[in-house]
Amino acid sequence: MNDDRFDNQTETSVDPSGAVSIWRKSEDGKITYFENRTAEGRLVLERFYYPSGTEKLAIGYHDNGQMKFKNTYDERGVMNRQTLWTDTGLMTESNEYLNSYRHGLCVKYSEKTGRLISRVEYQNDQRHGLSETYYTNPGQETLLERAWYRTGQIEGEYNRYYKSGKLEESGSIREGKYVGARRQYYESGILKRLYNYEGGELSGSQEEYNESGVLVRSYMMKSGIRHGFEQTFSTDGKVTNRTCYVDGSSTNNLSLCDPTLAEDGVLTLYSENGLVKSTTNYKRGLPDGAFQVFYNDGTLSEDGTYSEGKLSGRHRRYGLSGSLVEETHFLAGRKSGPRTRYFESGQIQSIEEFDGDRLFAIRTYFENGQIRSSKEWTDSACSRVRQYTDRGILLSEIEYSYELRHGRELIYDDLGILFSDGQYVFDSPVGVQKVYWNNGIVKLHSGFESGRLLEQQEFYMDGRMARLSSYFPDGSIKNEEHFKSSGAQSEPKPSAKTGDLIGEYKILRSIGHGGMGDVYLATDASLGRQVAIKTIRGTVDDESMARFLAEGRALAKIKHQNVIQIFSNGNHFGTPYLVMEFLQGWPLNSLIGKGVLGLGEQISIFRQMVAGVGAAHKEKILHRDLKPGNVLVGQRLQVKIIDFGIAKVLDDSQAGVTATGFAIGTVKYLAPEVAAGLPAVFQTDIYGLGIIFYEMLTGKAPFQGTTREETLRRIQSEPLAFPDEIRALIPEHLLKLVEKMTAKSVGDRPLNCDEVLKAIDDNKTLELLQAAGLVDQQSSQSPLLHVRYIEDVR
Repeated sequence: MNDDRFDNQTETSVDPSGAVSIWRKSEDGKITYFENRTAEGRLVLERFYYPSGTEKLAIGYHDNGQMKFKNTYDERGVMNRQTLWTDTGLMTESNEYLNSYRHGLCVKYSEKTGRLISRVEYQNDQRHGLSETYYTNPGQETLLERAWYRTGQIEGEYNRYYKSGKLEESGSIREGKYVGARRQYYESGILKRLYNYEGGELSGSQEEYNESGVLVRSYMMKSGIRHGFEQTFSTDGKVTNRTCYVDGSSTNNLSLCDPTLAEDGVLTLYSENGLVKSTTNYKRGLPDGAFQVFYNDGTLSEDGTYSEGKLSGRHRRYGLSGSLVEETHFLAGRKSGPRTRYFESGQIQSIEEFDGDRLFAIRTYFENGQIRSSKEWTDSACSRVRQYTDRGILLSEIEYSYELRHGRELIYDDLGILFSDGQYVFDSPVGVQKVYWNNGIVKLHSGFESGRLLEQQEFYMDGRMARLSSYFPDGSIKNEEHFKSSGAQSEPKPSAKTGDLIGEYKILRSIGHGGMGDVYLATDASLGRQVAIKTIRGTVDDESMARFLAEGRALAKIKHQNVIQIFSNGNHFGTPYLVMEFLQGWPLNSLIGKGVLGLGEQISIFRQMVAGVGAAHKEKILHRDLKPGNVLVGQRLQVKIIDFGIAKVLDDSQAGVTATGFAIGTVKYLAPEVAAGLPAVFQTDIYGLGIIFYEMLTGKAPFQGTTREETLRRIQSEPLAFPDEIRALIPEHLLKLVEKMTAKSVGDRPLNCDEVLKAIDDNKTLELLQAAGLVDQQSSQSPLLHVRYIEDVR
């Protein structure tokens, strides 16, 4: 487009918005100048050109006419300098270029204040020369770093600063590696760390300071590896820790770091609070002699001895309360002997046995002192593990190899009665595996070969075979034969199940059974308590009904804390039942011979048995079947006499006699007169109590034979005798009491239970109960008042 207002060397164009672009050209037609204006005529951009036609200069403007940028170019048209301004006229950048790369001085300024932000020298777009950068807090620009660079990396001295302008770090770098001293400072200006370098690696002394300028740590380095002392200090300059390093490895030979420390002496280290942290005796630079370590409050934490730099003898650790936590025996720096750990109460928690750091046995304990488990190694792979209840009863004994069952496995129930016995090879059953009834009779006899079941025999509780099976290699049954019980008694099945109602009582579970009845735990919804329900099993004949009712009548007459209490009775669709108090505990026979009861506890239980039977006698009731299975023991050693199923209620004319010619009761607990077919009298129950106490003390009943007849003969003819090892442990007055209670002649026994109680409550007995913690030593009341709590026989 041509305009007559311009000569023929000028061209103008207008775009639809009204903006005007103007070109000026030389006589040969090359552009020498260009400008761009808005529709209102405001200048926006100017460009100037070399005679060759390449761009020489470009200037841009803000809306207010202030210069916005200015770019200069060489004759090739490549930019060599650029300057930028704000619309207020403040310069923001000034950059020099070479071949489009930053090259030379490049400066930046704050757009708001115009203050310097960075001043950096470049070469081919890399920092090269002096570089200064600033924090960009508007109005508070402060120097961030001043350093000399070479091809993009610091080369020479450098300084870094906090925003406050205080020096943060200074040092020197050569060829990308620290050299000489490198210092770091707190913002207060106090030295924080001092590092020394040689060839880019830490070498020589290194130091650290707290904000007060106090040295808190120093250590020596050699070619980047710790070499020399490393020490920490308290605020008052005392050494809190000292470690000697040689070529990166720590050593307790201090003379290797400082030959002057080869002299004998005591090294004392301190805590931050100034208290002694540890004391160690040294000889020829090595720990030798006693040492002690303390908590920050001065309480002893560890003690032991060294011999020529190695732990030797007993090393102990203590808790904050001062109680012993662990004790380990060392020989020449290696664990040798026991390492014992303790509960806070002081009781042993575990004992590990070492031989030259090799663990070969470990035993753990409950806090009550009973063993919990044991593990022994015959070599690194094979071990034998035993588990116990907190009353010391063995639960299992298993042999392992590489953590797999390999050898014999014995499993017991929570009363210590063997439940299963088998052999394994790397967790596969081999040979004979046996499972037992709780009466010791084999229940299941299985034969295995390489983990494969070959045959299996199942037995009733009386030992008669119930089933015989053989198997194919794939595990399927090859042959199976079943056998009738022929009168043998299999394990009794309860006649009621969980959830059933007997009267208004809801059955929770079966808790026992006898020859004629079952006992259940039930809940009394109306009173919100648990009770025991006793019923007759099977058909109710005249004899069983008579015995059942006799028990109810007997219990109803006796009101004593050591006799099970009856609440009510009833009839459930033809089956009579008794509702009795429920005691959480165990039959006495399950506690005998298991190491569960101490002598004082046995006496306490015995005394309660005598008191309960005495209460029955005062109501003219003979129990006639006293045995450990008819005595319940609760968790707090409270005793309840149960099972009055064959009790006899005497009227005045019968006081002291029963029918003759029929021996009622469990054979090995029968009195001589009953064994001979004579009538039972009150002293018959006294005899039974004496036999039970004998069994508690020795672990077994005194008169037993292979047949009923032999047992009856021994009861009538053999004298009662305590084993010598038991007799040596039992007070003489108690031995004489048991011997008198079990005299063959009725007339030689105590006249009644009150006489027995008087003998039990001898001062010597009271001393035993006090020693066992079963009676308050300041109390003159009954020894039944304070009893130890049995948590669980398991």
